[in-house]
Amino acid sequence: MNPGSAQWIELRLEGAHPNRDALGALVLVYTEAGVQRRYVGAGSSYLSQSVLNPLLFALGEAAAVDSFVVSWPRGGRTVELGPVPTGQTITVREHR
Repeated sequence: MNPGSAQWIELRLEGAHPNRDALGALVLVYTEAGVQRRYVGAGSSYLSQSVLNPLLFALGEAAAVDSFVVSWPRGGRTVELGPVPTGQTITVREHR
């Protein structure tokens, strides 16, 4: 794979008040190659995949995301069905 041809998508989460940074949210991104998972967290620890917002997903050669799911810390869920084109930043807002 040519490193210059790697695809990506970035998700910027906006949580509801008072958790505007969406701390504790879980994001699943589905492509033809499988699923990637990220937790939004304020820190890190050994073997942790918690990261701060926005979330960058490296997708290899995938031309599109099949779908993504955001599970918000207050219990709601946002589902986006694709195809979602790569190479962009998408803002996802928690419904109040």
